[in-house]
Amino acid sequence: MKKLLCFLLAMLMLLTVLVGCRKTEEDEASDDVTENTGTETTNPYDVYDDLGDLKFGTSANPVDFTVLQWDGYQPDWCTDASEKDANNVTSELYERQIYMEDRFGIAISIVEVGGKGNSSAEIQSKIEASVSSGSHSYDLVGHFSDGASATVTNGYSYNLLDVDYLNLSKSYWPKDMLATNTVNNQMYFLTGYLAPSYFGCIEAVFYNKELMEDLGFVGENDPVALVDNNKWTFETFKQMTSNLYEDNTQKGTSGADIEDKYGLVFNSTANPIDAMPVAFGIRMMEVDAENGGKLVLSGSCSSTRGVGIVGEINKFVAQNENVYVVDGDDNVPSYGYVFHSGNALFTVDQLNNIPQFIEKADFEIGAVPLPKYNVDQGAYYCALSKQFTLFTIPADAKDPDMTGAILEALEAYSYREIFPVIYEQNFKAKYSADTYMSRMVTLIYESALLDPAVMWGKGADLYWEMRTSVYNPTVSWKRVLDEHKDTVWKGNIDKLNNYLFR
Repeated sequence: MKKLLCFLLAMLMLLTVLVGCRKTEEDEASDDVTENTGTETTNPYDVYDDLGDLKFGTSANPVDFTVLQWDGYQPDWCTDASEKDANNVTSELYERQIYMEDRFGIAISIVEVGGKGNSSAEIQSKIEASVSSGSHSYDLVGHFSDGASATVTNGYSYNLLDVDYLNLSKSYWPKDMLATNTVNNQMYFLTGYLAPSYFGCIEAVFYNKELMEDLGFVGENDPVALVDNNKWTFETFKQMTSNLYEDNTQKGTSGADIEDKYGLVFNSTANPIDAMPVAFGIRMMEVDAENGGKLVLSGSCSSTRGVGIVGEINKFVAQNENVYVVDGDDNVPSYGYVFHSGNALFTVDQLNNIPQFIEKADFEIGAVPLPKYNVDQGAYYCALSKQFTLFTIPADAKDPDMTGAILEALEAYSYREIFPVIYEQNFKAKYSADTYMSRMVTLIYESALLDPAVMWGKGADLYWEMRTSVYNPTVSWKRVLDEHKDTVWKGNIDKLNNYLFR
């Protein structure tokens, strides 16, 4: 029965995604009732789990709860009291730690693995060693996003839909998560408000408000007005960035320079290039409800329309002197330097980097979602960059149901106590120059979606060629498709399906 209910819920979520509908926070909150009174809440964050007085240990004899976690650039945990005052988010994370330990009678410890994206191989090795030895070393694993799916086909992850206490229909879980991750009544990884990186990794467009006004993009041509009037499109974006290149260093034909002036700048190794096709309605992979719910390469990326759009992005990014893609090498100044120094009208980046821009720039910064492809597109789509955490329960966890309860409580608490700090206090108030930016941050958040090709990450390994074909003027997306679509990519997806439908 549990699987049937989860399957039906997944199909419902899929329909929600397909029609481009996202509930407002107020609507979501009305779905939940308070733990104590059973009455409807009016505060959208005042929602609770249904776990009651569940206990696994006592304060005198707590149960060990060990988390294997990639060392994210934004922490998901704070277990050290000496680090809790670093900022208002770490303070809340530390309070969450104390709350969880007291409530459930557990003692949380974190085993960190460094290296961000390179942490995947070491995490796999540690899980394998635990499973092989029967040591039950870890109760929960937090992966750099695209590394989570690599644990699926080797049998190292537990099916979350078989776990008691997880109620993924609650309003505090991301609404598109079930539809994105569920295949054949199986879901092996999740994310949400329990990971601060989930919100902070949403991609958006930032702009120099002073330069925008100097160029005459005011009134109905202001980016916020364009969004409000459904005119914020790829074509408009291209027009606003055109004719802005200036050779500030007088190097002439020797090439673009970090000190020159551009319409748009971003980092070649970051995720804006991945985010653009997603923003225009292109998906690399999807769950095909008409094909038995299997994972498939999305027709949107290989269709005539999709190939044409990727070609347009390539021409815009790689064949345009007004757009500068900065080498991601740590030894060169970053794309952020170009933007906050005032030498770019736009950058595409994740919300987490707003504080850095504000600290270093001497101009006001505006924010809008990534543009629609055209006015006929029904909604804005803001993808998450890869630097967020996906959680799995290892196959040898000593008590998967206990871990399920901890995940449920972490998510409810984080939505109620931590997310308002990140969203309301930081992004909407502290980091927003005015009410217009605050309103756009809300739209950016409401436009966020979980991209299946990122969620299934290393298990499918689809995005590298897309990225290369976008910023390399000599690489054709059609050629990449012809080389990989029916060979490597199909093989990777078939491997996932063979496991999920075994």
